[in-house]
Amino acid sequence: MTKTNIVLAAAAAVLAAGSLVLFEDNGGQRSRVRALEAQVAQLQRELTAAKTAPQPVKPDPVAPTNERPAQVAASPAARPSPPAVAKPAADANREWRAVLADPAYRRVRLAEARLQQQRVYAQVVAEMGLSADETAGFLDLLAEQSVREYERAAKQSPQNWGRGKQELDAQAEKERRAFLGEERFRTWTEYVKSTQARALVSELRTQLATTNSPLREEQVKPFVKALAAEHERHAAERKENYEAENSKNGQWTEATPADQQIEYMERRAALIQASLDRQQEAAEMFLDSTQQREFKGMLDRQRERARMELESYRAQLEAAARVRARSR
Repeated sequence: MTKTNIVLAAAAAVLAAGSLVLFEDNGGQRSRVRALEAQVAQLQRELTAAKTAPQPVKPDPVAPTNERPAQVAASPAARPSPPAVAKPAADANREWRAVLADPAYRRVRLAEARLQQQRVYAQVVAEMGLSADETAGFLDLLAEQSVREYERAAKQSPQNWGRGKQELDAQAEKERRAFLGEERFRTWTEYVKSTQARALVSELRTQLATTNSPLREEQVKPFVKALAAEHERHAAERKENYEAENSKNGQWTEATPADQQIEYMERRAALIQASLDRQQEAAEMFLDSTQQREFKGMLDRQRERARMELESYRAQLEAAARVRARSR
């Protein structure tokens, strides 16, 4: 397998994992996942056209925010693929970009995106007090931004995606601020930042609905606000951890030692556990004893998932080391 194909395989796996985690952690942000899915699809088409057989690549699981994983070492490469396969991959890319540019297809994508935005953001649209015409216009804007991000992701290389994403986010923020005005834009921003917290409280509310201690309306907003503040703190800590790793050791490569990777992942796991502890402390301020027990059960499942994620990562590295030892 050529170095290019190794990079493509790694990038596809990283983006796929990033899409999954964003989907799970931030259900209200699925329009952003669309863009990642588009780039994954493009990379997978290139790999298929090249007739390669990439080994599984285990990426650093990303945070529920914009923390981007370091490039993780790929497994040992197979024999190089014949160079003649590059042309079909390029042809496939050109065809896909032509599909994206087709006006009829784009209209369908816009209609689909608009329905999605309407479902995801119905509550905040109501809270902002938009008129019927303003609501229609804002949903049109969100749909256009979603499709634009999808198209940009499909056309850019993985190496340039980070910078392109920042440019798109800045443009989207400017357009939303201009449409909504400062006060309603603040409402929008606070809503988006609390997406994960609202999803967690909504799950708790559902689980408590059939008990003797259902979650009361006056409990919801302050609890969501406290959890959102903690999630924002946790995201900042995860970002700091990631940037410190990159600053000290650079992007991970095939030569990155396993113990260095594990050390980073252990710090990451410790940050997750500490955040879950603080969320439990926040619950004690707003929930009764029955509600706290149910919420603790939800957090304990997250603890176990984080623990297993670390163990799986460690086991993968150890297995890879054994395979390399046997092949010597």
